[in-house]
Amino acid sequence: MFTPLFLKPEKCPNARNKLGSLCRVIPAPLALMVGVGCIRALAALNRAGYVNRFVTPYNFAVTNPPTRENILHGIIITDLSAALPWPLKPRVFVPFIGTYRYSSVRAHWGREQGPSDDIISVIFMVAEWLHGKLPWRSLGFDEDRICFIKTYFYKTKAFKKLPREIRGVYKYLLIFLPLAFASVLLIKHTSKYIRIASAERFTDCAEIRIWEIYRKMYEVACTTAIDFKWVIGEFGKALNKRDPNGEYQIPSWLLIEQTDE
Repeated sequence: MFTPLFLKPEKCPNARNKLGSLCRVIPAPLALMVGVGCIRALAALNRAGYVNRFVTPYNFAVTNPPTRENILHGIIITDLSAALPWPLKPRVFVPFIGTYRYSSVRAHWGREQGPSDDIISVIFMVAEWLHGKLPWRSLGFDEDRICFIKTYFYKTKAFKKLPREIRGVYKYLLIFLPLAFASVLLIKHTSKYIRIASAERFTDCAEIRIWEIYRKMYEVACTTAIDFKWVIGEFGKALNKRDPNGEYQIPSWLLIEQTDE
């Protein structure tokens, strides 16, 4: 038996969703444990020769009961409707697949998604749990603005609240996104966003390095393999810093009453 980690508000009236408090923020150890469990599930899917492309909190479930061990090692994927065999030959244009909230920028750009995009979606999930919201939450279905803000995610408060190890994973994964941000402005965005980008002054050294990464993205194929073991290790380091003795207790609100429905 499995318990869904996330439920619609009407299914869980005492909380905004299953894995979340009323203030939308959950403890860092729990957020990181779920992140590790989700990445392990995606790694298993990747070993089977597939990429998910539809990573969202609502598409995962945990083995009953939701203990620490089951969260770390027993999370499963419940929706594989968008999964594709991987690696595959990149198509010239791919219709949008995923969610505006959690999909990586590549999905908005009409590019083929790979394992790195699945991991980036998990990082967005963890950032939302730690910060309480993602920077583009209030933008609704304005895809151009969502895409623009996702491109600058590394400069947001939500990103800065991530553990250092997770920030490092995200920046590492940037080099696996094959479309340069400058090209997106020319191809995807309106002249309004081009003017905004032209006004930016990349004077900070860190920003210059990030800009150089974006300029080189064309050279990298989306089918580049990802070392899931390394990614899980980095998440594990972040978890060990916040729960070094493994004493964190799973909160009672994570449990749901079993019904006959």
